[in-house]
Amino acid sequence: MKNSIQILFVVALLLLFKFSEAQTNKVIYVFDAGSNSAIDQVTVKTDNGIEVNTDQAGKCSLNLDGVSTIYLRKDGYINLDINAIKGVKSKYYLFLEGEKLQRDYTGTLGAQSKEMDIDPSVLSFDLQSKGKTAGVLIESHSGMPGEGADMMIRGFRSLSLSNSPLIVVDGQIYQNQGYESPAFEGFFNNPSNILNPNDIESIEYLKDGMASQYGSLGSNGVILVTTKRSGKLKTSVDASVWTGINKLRKELPLLDNAEWTNKSLDVLQTGLSMNDIYSYYPGLFNDPDDVGYHEYKYNTNWQDEIYRESLTQNYNVQVKGGDDVARYYLSIGYNGEGGIIENTNYNRYSTRFNTDVDVTNKLKVQLNLGVNYNSGELIDAGVSNNNPIYAAILKSPILQPKKVNYKGEEMPDYDPFHIFQVSNPMAILNDNESEFLGYSLLGNFRFDYQIASNLAFSGAIGLTSWQDKQHSFISGVTNGAIVPTYVYNDYALNQVKHFVARNNSLHSELDLKYSKKYERSLLKLLLGGRYLSNDHETSYSFGMNTSSDKFITLDQVDRNDYREILSEFYDHKVISSYLSAEYLLDDCFEVSGTLNVESNNGHADDGAENYLYGNVGVSYNFAKCGALQSSNLIDVLRLRGSYGLSGNSRLDASMVNKLYQTKTFSNVTGLVRKNIYNSKLENEKVNTLNAGFDFITTRNNFSVTADVWHSTTKDMIIYNQTVNHVGFDGVYSNNGEMSAHGFDVAVDGKLTMGEFNLKLGANISKSETSIDQLGDVNELVSSFNGGDMIVKKGTSGYQFYGLQMDGVFASQTEAEQADLENKYGYKYQAGDAKFKDLNNDGTINEKDRTIIGNPEPDFYGGAYAQLNYKAFTLSAQFSYVVGGDVYNFARTMLEGQTSTFNQNKNVLQSWQKDGDITSVAKARLGDPALNNAFSDRWIEDGSYIRLTDLTLSYKLPANGKVLKNGTVYLKGRNLWTSTDYLGYDPEFNYNGNAKLSGVDYSKMPLPATVLVGIQIGL
Repeated sequence: MKNSIQILFVVALLLLFKFSEAQTNKVIYVFDAGSNSAIDQVTVKTDNGIEVNTDQAGKCSLNLDGVSTIYLRKDGYINLDINAIKGVKSKYYLFLEGEKLQRDYTGTLGAQSKEMDIDPSVLSFDLQSKGKTAGVLIESHSGMPGEGADMMIRGFRSLSLSNSPLIVVDGQIYQNQGYESPAFEGFFNNPSNILNPNDIESIEYLKDGMASQYGSLGSNGVILVTTKRSGKLKTSVDASVWTGINKLRKELPLLDNAEWTNKSLDVLQTGLSMNDIYSYYPGLFNDPDDVGYHEYKYNTNWQDEIYRESLTQNYNVQVKGGDDVARYYLSIGYNGEGGIIENTNYNRYSTRFNTDVDVTNKLKVQLNLGVNYNSGELIDAGVSNNNPIYAAILKSPILQPKKVNYKGEEMPDYDPFHIFQVSNPMAILNDNESEFLGYSLLGNFRFDYQIASNLAFSGAIGLTSWQDKQHSFISGVTNGAIVPTYVYNDYALNQVKHFVARNNSLHSELDLKYSKKYERSLLKLLLGGRYLSNDHETSYSFGMNTSSDKFITLDQVDRNDYREILSEFYDHKVISSYLSAEYLLDDCFEVSGTLNVESNNGHADDGAENYLYGNVGVSYNFAKCGALQSSNLIDVLRLRGSYGLSGNSRLDASMVNKLYQTKTFSNVTGLVRKNIYNSKLENEKVNTLNAGFDFITTRNNFSVTADVWHSTTKDMIIYNQTVNHVGFDGVYSNNGEMSAHGFDVAVDGKLTMGEFNLKLGANISKSETSIDQLGDVNELVSSFNGGDMIVKKGTSGYQFYGLQMDGVFASQTEAEQADLENKYGYKYQAGDAKFKDLNNDGTINEKDRTIIGNPEPDFYGGAYAQLNYKAFTLSAQFSYVVGGDVYNFARTMLEGQTSTFNQNKNVLQSWQKDGDITSVAKARLGDPALNNAFSDRWIEDGSYIRLTDLTLSYKLPANGKVLKNGTVYLKGRNLWTSTDYLGYDPEFNYNGNAKLSGVDYSKMPLPATVLVGIQIGL
């Protein structure tokens, strides 16, 4: 009996134990998010010391008593932390390292996107996210090596100030200074070259009002760049090598020898007698008995002469390692990019050292240091006699690069420009001097001290320093192969240019952080201060007409009155104090805000101004609370909204400071005022309202992120034109106001079929601006080289302003019935352009101008596809722009038919005789009818879709002993573009200036590139 009682007691205890276990233990399964297969040996830890591993079924059991957080860890997978207070699901999914998680693309409160898939073969980081990130428009400045791209987040915020986003590298504010070089016309300095993409871990974009945490620097959005560092104790070495070929993607269809000869005769006969033509242009008659025939008998394709295949190279070595106390990351890299035009190139030597040191359990310090050295050769890329691209498309095909003697034998010197008045492009490339040198340093020191469990003190100090030196010499005295430039009421037979730009920025901040975790909520507070100082200095000197092309320095300029010196210096200081608060409830409801009090000198002489900036945001994730909390299908179902007030303090020195420059008049050089300044200018103020929606499935198989936004810019700086007798064009004032609105949508999906994994995604964005106030006027008209822009109240920003063309007068009868004349009294005839007389006064002039085009795109975005099969990956990235009008300046010369410039083949369809129906006006020497006036004839649709990147890669077998990982690549960039645009390339950005948005001056086109590469880890 006693034994029976003991047995029953033991059974009762066992049942009680099992019942208790059933109440406190939780069984979870862990799966691979990509393949949906179970993962064994996943380490599952809890914050109270429990640690178990999953079995072959991915299963483990945990006692949840007193557990608030569960940590899932597995080598090769991204860490996952689980809030156990809210409940634990039965299934969890881990993602492979390097996997782009859509949840990282959307901020909890604000509209932000994160790009982790960094392409190490790309020269600069500004090109990384082209077509990848909703709301971010990236336009390459040109194909010039090292010139990079213009980045713009959600359109324009200003008409006069920079629209470029702020760049923050490892927490350090980098006050990037992009500028158009005065030494090389049309070349835009690329501030992104300060970083080697091989050193970048991730790039994050803050797109809405939450960027106002950076005060007057955050109005255009913020780019947060995180560089690589070591997270491992064991030393590892990674090396990569890329090399490839750049090639011109397409040529313009120009006339050959016979076509050019016939067309030139057509033009010249409209203004010269045959005797004069024969006397001045003997090469047109192709007669072997003519004097000089040996110089004019060729059929040269000048585009073939200047363009070439070039080499691109990228070498990089990275070393990571450390111990329990200190960890380090060291990299050394070289990037070499040859231009597709002869004698253009860019070289960058870079090194970076990042280290983390745990001085004590409470004190941690961090050092980040990057140093670059740049060099290269450039060309003039604007509207200039010294631009080889223009020379190559305008120069007659009957000429050849080198001089020839009467026997037709080639001589060593380059052929002169002759009466055709077009520079020899090969002389530009080989007889001129062009070089630039530069260095940069970007480094900071940070510390974090844990005062108590809930209180921490941190600080940082950083320095950015860079210097560029540029030298240009344009020949022309010795061989006469380059057309002189008219300067200072005289002709510059040769030119010497020197330019130096220096920039030093100091950034420091101190923060006090408080965090308190409650049973259901988390509270974070941040109190801090920031100091920024940015000193920028430029020096430009110019001289012309040295006695020989062998004398290429300023001290060899013959006369002092052919010299010009211009220097600018300004400093920009910002002191701010800020308070931030963030409250999270049940891991689903979050609210945060920032208040920023800033003192900003705005470059002005009259002291600093004080400003108040701030933001507030709120979000609710339905997937973390309520009925969806335990769902194994939905990870994020979030609604969010934010509001921010920021500013733009990046004023140019010419707006607020007195500037002087040297000027020459009647062979006398003196110092004169350069500008009318306004020291009372204030920062522009930008308000941004954003509402967003995020939906993400648990395995990241499908996601949708959408945002709508609206912003207003108050106290917008505009350029008020003055009357002519003042002596200056105008003065800047805070009299403008602009609003903008738009949306961003991104969709991503993933499908697994056995060993095949397919990923697809696309994004679309729209940004639309509207001018609300322009002070006392309703419109402002400004000129650029070739035409006019208008800013008009109630319409978009800068728009093209010119005449409207309604075809060509097909007959003399039609022309006489129209009874129109131009501003010089010329009566339009058959074959002339038929412009619309909008004010019905019978005269075509400036009063008939109207808005003829808007360079702002209707939509822009990108799409991608990636297919994985075993060790192979095939991926394609597309970018596109829909709408956005473009002014094709080159076409005004290539279809003008007013001189002996070469023309494109479209002129073969021009008007010839009464009754011809065409859109191309007739040939007229000197254009007395002004047929080539700025009109919608030259405005084209800039829409395009481009295969930005096509990559095939293969992962090498790795045993983990010597070779830890390795991948070989075959990559193509810009291999295919679909567009109706008639220029070289529909993607360009002249100099980042809003006024020249959409103006194509035919800079070097983007090349098509094919590369091979290999990356190995040891």
